[in-house]
Amino acid sequence: MSYYRLYFRDRDGHFTGCRQFEALSDVQAISRADRMARGFNRELWWESRLLRQWGDGAGNRHFERHPSNLGRVLRGDQGSSGSGNPFARSAS
Repeated sequence: MSYYRLYFRDRDGHFTGCRQFEALSDVQAISRADRMARGFNRELWWESRLLRQWGDGAGNRHFERHPSNLGRVLRGDQGSSGSGNPFARSAS
């Protein structure tokens, strides 16, 4: 089991937070991070190796979701969807 770090970036590309989690492999970690906090610009790291970046594909630093929601994601609070999953995407 390895520890992975999922970093979040703001509109200007500055780091704004981090979630750490365990996974059995890089593939499992990428899959989990892909489902985690969708809509935010983020990077997945294992030790000093960058595994994947999520953004708009053009290198732009914009949010699909409002950045004020990031605090809830980092704390693991329940999302507004009421599903019990703090990373569930709301139907807005």
